[in-house]
Amino acid sequence: MPINDTYIVPAPIVEYLCNHERSFLGLRLVYGLLYILDTAVKGQMSLVASRFGGVHNVRLSYLAAAVGPAGAKDNRWLHAACSELSRQNLLRSADIHGRILRFRLSKNFLDAFAQSSKAFAIMRTEQVRQCKTLHDLMFLLLACLHGNKNRPLFLLPRIHRHLEQPANRLTLMPQKPPEQDAWRASWAACSRSW
Repeated sequence: MPINDTYIVPAPIVEYLCNHERSFLGLRLVYGLLYILDTAVKGQMSLVASRFGGVHNVRLSYLAAAVGPAGAKDNRWLHAACSELSRQNLLRSADIHGRILRFRLSKNFLDAFAQSSKAFAIMRTEQVRQCKTLHDLMFLLLACLHGNKNRPLFLLPRIHRHLEQPANRLTLMPQKPPEQDAWRASWAACSRSW
């Protein structure tokens, strides 16, 4: 039976999730882990950095009920997500042993929890289950963070950013444009998916 509940994601975590390369299944699993962490600390997400430094266990059925795809009948998506997350600087380790996921959060991810912030996104597990693409998941996270503002304004992740040229403009030689992250794409390439 699906879990329909709300949970809090602090603004530094939203920024951390949007400013690096992510995969769809990996991000879905991270949303599930954020729900588990929020439930464990009863909404005080600043405590995650001090309490969750070691290895922790969670049942796969609990994750699947919280954020699993709406029509999924098995947990193959969790196995794929674990292999993807090991490359995405979120978890130091993520292993499935039978019906249990053993995970350990990375130091950078824990440091993002330790940052103080008054802004947060209120997520609903029901909405996460309905997302079908990576862009849906990222837009949902940003919309939940900025949704209560009178004029919400935010940059879409995964798109080339406008980077300033180096300050040395006295040369007549053409300057090489600043380097973009390899996972970012031009607006023309990804506008349809957004």
